[in-house]
Amino acid sequence: MLKVVSNTSPLTNLAVIGCLDLLREQFGHVEVPSAVWNEMLALPHADGRTALMQAREDGWLSVRIPDNTALAESLKFSGLDDGEANAIALAVETAAPCQDSQVSSGVVMVLKQSAAHA
Repeated sequence: MLKVVSNTSPLTNLAVIGCLDLLREQFGHVEVPSAVWNEMLALPHADGRTALMQAREDGWLSVRIPDNTALAESLKFSGLDDGEANAIALAVETAAPCQDSQVSSGVVMVLKQSAAHA
């Protein structure tokens, strides 16, 4: 199965409607940066929050701090929030696809900039 990096919205939206397992079925493993995990813990929907915590306990949702914190910090200057910036940084360093259109666009932007400076 494919491992992906996700931003907050895809996970919380699916958790709220009771369909979080769709991501596990589709990808097998989902990784989020700690900034995204913290945003998800603030979800006001108790059942959604419980589903997210269960996914982590079950092992198919994991939390990791990106190594490239400088990239995450620089992405915040382009208007991305903490979770989005860290999701991009984590996706770039793990070469994993992103589950969020704005984050995916940011990864493409970062990769293009890296290629231009190589």
